[in-house]
Amino acid sequence: MNEATMLALAGIAYRGFNLVYPEPLQSRRLRALMDECMANFLPLTAGWEIVWGPVSFRATSVSLADAVMYVAENQNSRRSLAIAMRGTNPISLSDWLFGDLLVSQQEPWTYAGTPSGKISVSSAFGLGILKLLRWDESIIEPGARAPAPAGSVPGPGILDRWRDPLRATAMAAELLATITRRLADAPDALGKASDLLRQIAAEQSARPGTTLKQFLAAYINQHGACDVYVTGHSKGGALASTLALWLADTRGPQENAAEQWNPDPKAPIHYYSFASPTVGDSAFADHTDAVLTDSHRIWNQRDVVPRAFIPADLCAISVYYGLRGAERLLIDELTNHVASAVADLNYQHSCRPGDSFDPAPLPDRPLLPQIIHQHLEGYLERNHLTTGISTATLFTPAV
Repeated sequence: MNEATMLALAGIAYRGFNLVYPEPLQSRRLRALMDECMANFLPLTAGWEIVWGPVSFRATSVSLADAVMYVAENQNSRRSLAIAMRGTNPISLSDWLFGDLLVSQQEPWTYAGTPSGKISVSSAFGLGILKLLRWDESIIEPGARAPAPAGSVPGPGILDRWRDPLRATAMAAELLATITRRLADAPDALGKASDLLRQIAAEQSARPGTTLKQFLAAYINQHGACDVYVTGHSKGGALASTLALWLADTRGPQENAAEQWNPDPKAPIHYYSFASPTVGDSAFADHTDAVLTDSHRIWNQRDVVPRAFIPADLCAISVYYGLRGAERLLIDELTNHVASAVADLNYQHSCRPGDSFDPAPLPDRPLLPQIIHQHLEGYLERNHLTTGISTATLFTPAV
């Protein structure tokens, strides 16, 4: 599969990040936005179509979505499916807290039949949500596009905030305070995450529609064997590799019939992760590499996110960017604090060393706009996608 295609599929999962609508209007509007991207973004115009989703998770019935996932089919080859998921919603505090920052505690990976390393609580929580979400095809009217509702809530101009040096510095200081507080409160947050998963399970089981595994099982029963690709960017990249491993570890005959989605124990599964932080410890990374032998981790050496949560890599950020003065003090305080919290957890990337690239620095920009550019636009530039897709197009608030 083509890297640029996988990045485009991952990117459009960010569309509608600001929407705050009741269901089923939320799902209809997300589907319309993503269908529009499919029709207009190269290289997706060459026959890709959404066939399941997008499904989303929201902490309350009317709030920002903390998780979004969909499945697209390559219309030129019904032997290829792509599962794409959204990274962190940049304006959702609950997504930052539960989806990204619960890394000072880990849970064992048990889907292989025996414990195979540990993953962060945030990764376990994210996977737990994706496993439960259901898609009800009946909410989409054939050929219809959901209108923009009256009184909709527009998203803030988040790109403008990033480009303002003083405001960006304040945001970084606020993030440091948030990380400090959440790492200190990790046991309490772990309990809340577990309670929330139980609540989601009860709510989703009462809804009509199919889970991801149910959809895949029905698709394979109808169309036969197919290649499954899983893709995502940032937190979505971490979840892409995690969900791909979950599918791989539960393919073939299962003791629990509800867990079986593909009778072939060697069914091909691949992942493309872009800008991903680490998911788990070295034993988990080794297990991932042993099971998923044809996968791709693409990372920008100037992107700070892939350095999380490896202490030495985190502490090298200020040196790598050549920081001085107040900026260096701020970044060192942030990275040293996080590095100290995870020092004994042995986080490691799977798919090592990955496919890295090292673009030119941007010395004319303040630090945080540089960091944001390298985390987002840098990957589009590598794949020559910036003429049709950009950070601005993906994060333009939708109505």
